[in-house]
Amino acid sequence: MPEFSSSNGAKPHVLEKSRDEPWLPLVRELLRGLQFGSVVITVQDRVVVQVDCTEKHRLRRP
Repeated sequence: MPEFSSSNGAKPHVLEKSRDEPWLPLVRELLRGLQFGSVVITVQDRVVVQVDCTEKHRLRRP
């Protein structure tokens, strides 16, 4: 299981696989198609309630 740590020194959390994670395939799909940008996962009471994706398009100067 992957471990995630916090920048504030909190204990690492372990992501457990379960059928109750319908957001995980969505996040994988967003990450596969993202070249520049970010994916933000919002959690309330230890439950993922929202996934935001911001894509940036880099323009080259002529």
